[in-house]
Amino acid sequence: MEDSGCCYNYTKWICGGLLLALTWVMWNIAKRIIDMNMLRPTVERKKRIREEGFKALGRKYGNINTNTENIHKLSDQQLIQDLQNRKLTATQVLEAFISKALQVHEKTNCIIEFIPEAHKWAKELDDRSDIKGPLHGIPISIKDNCDIFGLDSTLGLAKKCFNPKTEHSVIVKVLLDLGAVPFCKTNVPQTLLSYGCTNPIFGTTTNFLNPTLTPGGSSGGEAALISGGGSILGIGSDIGGSVRIPCHFSGIYGVKTTKDRLSPTGFTPSLPNVIGMAGVPGIMSKNIDLLILCTKLLLEENRQHHYDHLALPIPWNNKPFEEKRKLRIGYYTSLPYFPVLGDTEEVVVNAKRALEKDGHTLLPFQMPDGFKMMELMAALSFADLGTHLCKNWEGEVIPLALLPNFLAFQLPHWLKKVVAWVMELPIPFVHSKRGSVFVRGRIHTFITYIYIYI
Repeated sequence: MEDSGCCYNYTKWICGGLLLALTWVMWNIAKRIIDMNMLRPTVERKKRIREEGFKALGRKYGNINTNTENIHKLSDQQLIQDLQNRKLTATQVLEAFISKALQVHEKTNCIIEFIPEAHKWAKELDDRSDIKGPLHGIPISIKDNCDIFGLDSTLGLAKKCFNPKTEHSVIVKVLLDLGAVPFCKTNVPQTLLSYGCTNPIFGTTTNFLNPTLTPGGSSGGEAALISGGGSILGIGSDIGGSVRIPCHFSGIYGVKTTKDRLSPTGFTPSLPNVIGMAGVPGIMSKNIDLLILCTKLLLEENRQHHYDHLALPIPWNNKPFEEKRKLRIGYYTSLPYFPVLGDTEEVVVNAKRALEKDGHTLLPFQMPDGFKMMELMAALSFADLGTHLCKNWEGEVIPLALLPNFLAFQLPHWLKKVVAWVMELPIPFVHSKRGSVFVRGRIHTFITYIYIYI
């Protein structure tokens, strides 16, 4: 009788625990549905305004005429020269690129919105008696998270819609000083933390070269637009490959500078206050010479320092472009954590051979343990236990590409340990050493948090 009574008690506790867990799950599901319904009108309104804006621009600039075609046939250097010599007006060039950008957008869904002020900026340049700067009249595309006065920086989140910025980013201010005309903002993956490019507000951006593939992320909209010729110069941002990966996927050039070389002030971050990992602005273009020119102009004459005193006042160094000294260059062809796909290794080897043919010395080397690096990256990125991301995700529709991240943050600590352990087992469709490392990185973050605060 005592055994049956003990069994009864155990059963009662187990059933009670399961009921409590089920209640918790159902409560969270109900709360999430309520929150999503509250944000749905915001998303629908944003979509409607965007669609109406594109239709209006399409009626005005949808058909590419002879003048537009002639502008797009010019090399980037010739375009700059014709604007400097006033053979072309800033307005003519702007309208030509809006027309082309609409075509590329129709194929790839790469643009969030066109910047209303762009026409005013172009007209002001045309009304001047002098040339404003070395980028006079050059249209430039801007990634969603780079702030423009009066426009949103949404990161693909509904709660950030209709929350216009009160100031330009430092990079945009300097570009305007140089005479450039920022003319559109481009799409990103939700929260920026994805190698794809999709969010529930603006949809999925596809690769211009192959619409069945992604352009990469998080500067995917920029990469697609530039790859298709809708922009010759764009501003992105990069923390873990967000400029470099889209450029690689889309056949264009990009540069991620050292921290604080380009001012990050005015970029809306996905992970604010992360220690040890810094997102930085990046520059993207189809033309390597134009990429170099833009970087040089942003760094020269302490232009950024006028707006951001923390921007490093290190002058542009032109020596590497002038001297003939042969270089020692290290290279590697793959990483255990990220094994290369397709012809990537062949491209690296071909580049190695070309550099060797030019007289440079190429030395193979192995990167440090990639699995340990990713574990450390996860621990640094989510040192707040994902609090900021979870707050951003409240009430949001989660894209399929980000669903594993979202679910991982909702799991209790003990269940994360179980998931990491199961992923290391040799079970088909479940085994993933990479996934296990990423989850374990978050577990170590939790342990560190407990150690510090208890």
